[in-house]
Amino acid sequence: MSEEAKPKIEGAKRLRRPMRAAGQPTKKEFITKVLGLESHTFDIGNAKYAAKYKKTVDAIANYIQREYKGGADIAKAIKELSLPTLQVPGCPKAKAGETAVDPGDVYVWQQDVAAVKKQIVQLEENKKRAYALVIGQCSPDLDSKLQGSTAFVRAEADQDVVQLLLVVRGYCCRFDDHQQSTYALEQAKHRVSTYYQAHDVTNTEYVENFKALVGVVETYGGAYGREPGLVVTELVAQGMRPEDVDSANRAAIVKAEEVCRECYLSCMLLRGADNGRYFQLKVDLSNDMTKGTDNYPKTIVETTACSPTMYPRQDCSACAIRMVRDWPSFKARAARCAVRRRTLSASIATDCTTRASAPN
Repeated sequence: MSEEAKPKIEGAKRLRRPMRAAGQPTKKEFITKVLGLESHTFDIGNAKYAAKYKKTVDAIANYIQREYKGGADIAKAIKELSLPTLQVPGCPKAKAGETAVDPGDVYVWQQDVAAVKKQIVQLEENKKRAYALVIGQCSPDLDSKLQGSTAFVRAEADQDVVQLLLVVRGYCCRFDDHQQSTYALEQAKHRVSTYYQAHDVTNTEYVENFKALVGVVETYGGAYGREPGLVVTELVAQGMRPEDVDSANRAAIVKAEEVCRECYLSCMLLRGADNGRYFQLKVDLSNDMTKGTDNYPKTIVETTACSPTMYPRQDCSACAIRMVRDWPSFKARAARCAVRRRTLSASIATDCTTRASAPN
């Protein structure tokens, strides 16, 4: 039977070639064999790893504090990304009216010096152990990136876990030090400005991811809230006269910049919050400002604290039940609207025909 003579079967399904999945195959999560830190790893290649960075650092800090001798100092250091400065106390001096130093003071000083030296040795040892631990929590993809970084070479030479985490954070949040520095910093700031809370992202995840992205910008030289206009306004708000602003001391300027930074970041965090949950909050704050009352949060803590209690997320299941229950009436209203649209369209068409056929 020829191809044309073959009978057509109504409703027969045509076989189609299976579609390929869009993009690359799903990446397998990197895990380690460290008991308690199996899934707390650093990786690159996806935006979710920026938020995961913070969780992994917290988990490693807790592990170090629990498992290392004297691990509290290095655990705090990797959380704050700053090593503590331990200073040996100075020699005691003779009290007023005496020529010799009290032997009791000398004994206490000797004990303090021995304790500080022991703490310094312990910190140095834990710093190197923590460095090896963090390296082991990096995925092969991230490790290959680290090997090509100049900052990593310095961190490896010093076995400095804090410097290592600064480099790791940059890669986890997609800051590449092989790019032109100004362009790369602008890209990092752009990611912060365009980061919004999705409908399925919790407030905790949103804030953690936001802080991680901001941290990358500030690690590589960027800053927020240091605009001269904001700083001058804050200095005046702190009681400084406008004519004295130009001669303000460094301590006052630093304090004003810290306040402006918190206020600036809190506004960015609020602006990017999910409109499905917090749109009314934004409208209310704007209306209050129009009335002359500034109720905008001034810190990140205030931003995260004010919204959930005032504007809780709606119960989607209740909305769905109500929609199903009212479906017949909804369907009837939709049918009536469709009839009205058709009637209106017909009347408009008739009117246009009448006008076109009428003599000029």
